[in-house]
Amino acid sequence: MRTGWGAFVLGLAALAGCGGGGGGGGGSADGGTGTTNPAATALALTPQNMGTVAYPVLSVAELGLQLGQLAVEAVRRFQPTGSALSLRESCANGGIWTATVQDGNGDGRLSTGDRLVIEWRDCGVPLMGVALAGRATVDLGGIDLVPTEGLRGSLIIGSDGLSLQDTSANVSRRQRVAGSLAFAWTAGPASTALRVTSSGADDLTLQVADGTRSLTDAYRRLDLGKTVRFDLGRTITTLALRVDSERLGGSLSLSTPAALQSDLNTYPETGRLELRGAGTAVVRLSPNFVTDSPLYQLALDANDDGTPEATLAQRWLDAVRNHLFWDGVRTPAGEGVAFQTLAYSAARLDWALQASEVPTVNPVVRLQLTRPLAEPLQLTGLFRDNGNPANPGDAQRQDVAAVVETYGALSVVRPATPLRHERAYLLEMNVGAGSFAPNPPPLRDALGNVLSMPRTLLVQLLTPDTLRAVIGTVGGLLDGPSASLRLSGAGSISKLGPIASYRWTQRNGTPLSFSATDTAETTVRWGATPPQGLETVTLRLTVTDRSGASEYAEVTISSLAIPATGRLLVVRGPAGEPITQGRTTVLIDDGGGPIAGSEFGGALQFSYFQPPSFWNWSFASADGRPLQVGSYENAVRTPFRVNRNGLEVSGEGRGCSEVFGRFDVLELERDVFGAITRLAIDFEQRCESAQAPPLVGSFRINSTRALRQP
Repeated sequence: MRTGWGAFVLGLAALAGCGGGGGGGGGSADGGTGTTNPAATALALTPQNMGTVAYPVLSVAELGLQLGQLAVEAVRRFQPTGSALSLRESCANGGIWTATVQDGNGDGRLSTGDRLVIEWRDCGVPLMGVALAGRATVDLGGIDLVPTEGLRGSLIIGSDGLSLQDTSANVSRRQRVAGSLAFAWTAGPASTALRVTSSGADDLTLQVADGTRSLTDAYRRLDLGKTVRFDLGRTITTLALRVDSERLGGSLSLSTPAALQSDLNTYPETGRLELRGAGTAVVRLSPNFVTDSPLYQLALDANDDGTPEATLAQRWLDAVRNHLFWDGVRTPAGEGVAFQTLAYSAARLDWALQASEVPTVNPVVRLQLTRPLAEPLQLTGLFRDNGNPANPGDAQRQDVAAVVETYGALSVVRPATPLRHERAYLLEMNVGAGSFAPNPPPLRDALGNVLSMPRTLLVQLLTPDTLRAVIGTVGGLLDGPSASLRLSGAGSISKLGPIASYRWTQRNGTPLSFSATDTAETTVRWGATPPQGLETVTLRLTVTDRSGASEYAEVTISSLAIPATGRLLVVRGPAGEPITQGRTTVLIDDGGGPIAGSEFGGALQFSYFQPPSFWNWSFASADGRPLQVGSYENAVRTPFRVNRNGLEVSGEGRGCSEVFGRFDVLELERDVFGAITRLAIDFEQRCESAQAPPLVGSFRINSTRALRQP
C-alpha cells in the first residue's frame, strides 16, 4: 500500500518539474464525515495501524493540491509567449511536455474563455522507476494575468487522463485517475492561496488499468486548501476529505479542525488533524511544539470522549512526507532569482544565498526568514556593478540602488532602475538603519530566541547577455573648433531580434552638435564656441530591441585647444589596451611645470609627476644619433634596444614587458646650442604582442600640429 501510493504521489510531483511547481493555499474546510458506505467493512483503528492510516489519506490531499498547482503553472508558462498558442518542451527527466490553447474567443492568445490542453508523454519520475503519461484540460474564466488577477478553472481527468506506468518491474501495470476537480488561485505581494474541491457531479477515483483489483474505489467530499503567508513566514493547510475504500476497509474522513500552521521549511507547529473511521473511533495527529524535535503525537480516541485510549509518537515526515507545507524552493511569483529561504538555529541566522544567473535585468530577490522576527528586519541595499565578466578592464560601471519592501518575515528587493546586460552585480544588503555599524544588535524571533547574524548580506547576480550596445570609436579628441569625430553603433547586438532603435545623448559638459541622434552612426563636433583649454565629456549610445529592453555603452570625448607654447602629451587606446585601459589621457605643461625631459645618446626621455599621476615616455634612434624629422619603425623598449629604434610609454603604475611600436617625428627645431625648441611626435605602441590593441598618442613642444586620431 505504501509503495503504490508513493509512486503515484511522487509521480504527480514530477509534473511540477515538467512545468508545474510547489504548493499553493486556500481557506478553512468542513470536516464532516458524510454517509458511511454500507457495503464496506468498518475500519478498526488500533495503535498498530495508526502510522499507516494517515499516509494514504494525506496523499490524496497532496494529489488534489498538485493537480491544482499544475493547472496554475501551465497557464503561467503560456503568458510570456504572447500570441503563441502552443508549447512543446522536454520534461526534466525524459519525455515531452506539450500544451495547446483551444482559442474559444478567437483573439489569438491565451485569455478568458479558452481551454488549455496539457499532455505528458513518458515523463520519467526519478528514483521511482515509473514513466508518466496523460492528458488534462484547464478551462479559463475571468482571468487576465496569473497570479495578480487570480485564476479559477477545472481539471477534467477522464479515461484517457493521467496515468503512471511501472517501467521497473511490470510494464503492463498502469494506474489511472478519473474524476474532476475545481480550483481557485489568488496571489498578492504577501500571500498566495490555492483551494481545490471535487466536483459535485462525480468523484475522484484511482484504479489499476488491468482491472485486477481496485486500489481505492472513490474519494468523496474532497475540499482542501493551502495558504502561504509570506508576511508572516507561515503556511496554513486545511483539509476535509471522505474516503470510501475497499483497501482501507470502510469509510474514513479526514479534517483539520485546527488548521495546520508551520514556518517555512519546517514541520507544522500548530493545528491538528483528525481521522474518523466507522463508528466513533478518532485518530488525532498533533504536531510537537518543541522546535528541535521532529516528532508528533498520535492519539487514538476509540469512543470520541476526548480521552485517548492509546498514544504513539513518531516522526512527522513519516506521515506527511513533506506534502503539507511549503518547501521554499519555488515561488508562484516566479521572476528573477529563485525564492530564498534563510534558515537558522536558535543561536545564529545564516544567509544562505548562492550566486545566481537571472533571466532579466529587472530581477526580484526574495529573502524569507524561516520564522518571523519579533521586530521587522531593517535592510538597505545596493546592486554594486562589478563590470562585464568577459572584460575585466571595463571601467563603465554604474551601481543601482536597491528598493526594499518588507512584509513581516519577507523582504522583496528590486533594482530602482533596470540593471545592465551581461554584467556581474553584487547585491549588498546591510542590516539595520545604519550602513556601517560594526556589530548589528541581536535579533529576536517570534518564539523569543535571540539570534546573531552577519552585518552584510552579499548575493552575486549575473544578468543575461541578450542585448549589447557597442560604440565603434573608443575614446576621441576634438582638437579645434572645426574638428569632428564619427561614432558608430552598428556593431550593437540583440539576440532577440534586430535593434529597434538607437539614441545618442550627451551626459555632461559643453553641448556638442550631433549630425543625428536616432541613427546607428553619428558625427559630433563643437558648436560656435567650443570650450577653452581641456574638457572631457561623456556620450552615451542606448540601443533598444523589439521587446523593449535597453542597453547602453559610453565613450569619452575630450576637447583641446592646443597651446602655442608649452608641452602636451595625449595618449588613448581601446578597452583591452593595458596602459590606457580604454581612456584618453591629456597631460599639459604650459611652462616650467610637471613635464621634465632630457636628451642623451639619441634618446629623448620625458616624465610627468603631478600626484597621484606619474607618466614616463621616451623616443630613441637605432644608431644613437639625435632624432630628426622622419619615420622610426620596428621600435622596442628604449632601455633594451640594440641597433633598434626605441619607444616606451608607461603610466599610473602600468607598463609593457615587451614593446612593439613605431613613431613619426613630424616637426623638430633646435636653437644654436642644440636644445629643442619645437617638437611634434606621433606614436603607436603595443604591449607583449604585435597583434595587441594599440596605444596611440601625440607629444608636442611649442607645436600646434594637429594631433593623431585613432
